[in-house]
Amino acid sequence: MAYRVKHFLCEERPLFVSELGHSSYKESKRVGPWSRAIFILHLVVRGYADFSGFRAEAGQVFLIAKDRLHSFTTSEDYEHYWIGFGGETVGTLFAAFGIEHREHKLFRVEDADFAKSLFSLAMERASRESDEGGETA
Repeated sequence: MAYRVKHFLCEERPLFVSELGHSSYKESKRVGPWSRAIFILHLVVRGYADFSGFRAEAGQVFLIAKDRLHSFTTSEDYEHYWIGFGGETVGTLFAAFGIEHREHKLFRVEDADFAKSLFSLAMERASRESDEGGETA
């Protein structure tokens, strides 16, 4: 089951979050291939995802680049959080951190528990502020 909060910030803003989510799967799952008009950052909490030539394991994040074809296959007993975002200033934000954002990327997180708590907190806050909050399958 996935919990997704959509459009709690307006897409007309220079930087917006269009969705937050959390999923866990007991069985392996394939997602895609497709492309999205936003960037999506996934935090792998448990298991792994084979993603566009990378293996993202627990404690890693993978960035799905905007408008780039992607797919991934999860391991059994897989859990992850994701955040979808976009806007005019995303390129500037990535440049400030020295991140090339036109390609998919894989990153290690120094404190995965802290990152997980940030995702959980963001989802809780967004669900309270969103008109469209709710559970989806």
